[in-house]
Amino acid sequence: MYVSITRIKLKSPFHLFAFFLHINRITAQLKKSECKKYRLKGGMMTHYTMTLWRTKEDMNEFVKTGAYAKAMKAINSLSSDFTTTTMDSYNLIPWNEAKSLIIKEARRQQIG
Repeated sequence: MYVSITRIKLKSPFHLFAFFLHINRITAQLKKSECKKYRLKGGMMTHYTMTLWRTKEDMNEFVKTGAYAKAMKAINSLSSDFTTTTMDSYNLIPWNEAKSLIIKEARRQQIG
């Protein structure tokens, strides 16, 4: 099983409405997908997602299709920072762990 964690930092509060339209559509897609569990967390400017998938193929199929694929085409216009990481896990992890992992991944991407 795989957990995917994503952090999105919006460029401006003015992007919230467009961002939430994408989130609503992606959530509907998640409910119809092979995703086993998901969590969303956010504030005004920084938002997190965590999803649990049985296989990488299920996860990749989700990413390449539907509302998620459309949102990724718009991500650069809405976001100043978009970071994602995937790990092996049999369940979703606590938010403090997820945030720590995504921060490490963002730093790794900046260095690399």
